[in-house]
Amino acid sequence: MENQYAHSLLFVCPNCQFPIVIGCLSIRRNLEGIDAENFAATCSDCRHSFNLPGVAAKKHYVDEWPYQQEA
Repeated sequence: MENQYAHSLLFVCPNCQFPIVIGCLSIRRNLEGIDAENFAATCSDCRHSFNLPGVAAKKHYVDEWPYQQEA
C-alpha cells in the first residue's frame, strides 16, 4: 500500500483577486512535482477561467491521505 498526499493550493484570481483553492492527490509529499503542474480553474466570484501554475500558489498545504485502491 502506497502513501498518498492531499495537496491544497491557495491561489489569487488574476482577474478579481478572489481566493481560489485547488486540491489534488499525489504519491509524493514534496512540493516540487506539484509546483511544476498547471491547474485549470474558474473563479467562483467573477467566473473567469484560466490555467494556474502550481508555483504561483500563495500557500501550499499537504496532508497524508488514506490510500484508496481504484476499482
